[in-house]
Amino acid sequence: MPTLTQCTNRRDSAVNVTVSGNGIVFFGIRTAANRRHSAVEILRVFERHETEVLSASVSVNGQQRRLDLTVTAFVGGNGDVIEKIKRELLNL
Repeated sequence: MPTLTQCTNRRDSAVNVTVSGNGIVFFGIRTAANRRHSAVEILRVFERHETEVLSASVSVNGQQRRLDLTVTAFVGGNGDVIEKIKRELLNL
C-alpha cells in the first residue's frame, strides 16, 4: 500500500510524497512562482541526492503566482533520503 505524507512551510510551499514501493516515489511540489529558475532549482535537489527522475511535469498559474511540479523518481537507499529531499524542497 502506498505511503503518503504532506509537509508545508510558512511560505505557502507544500510537498506531497507518495512512496509506491520498489524505490518509486511521487513528489507533488507547490511553491510560489515569483523566483526565476524555480523548476531548475527543484530538479537540482533530486540530482544532489542521486535520484533518477523518471518523469516531471510543470505547470504555472500566473494569476495565483504558483508553480506546481510533479516528479516521479527512483530513490535508492532508505527513507532517510526521501525525508532529506522533502526538507530541502521546503527550504528552497
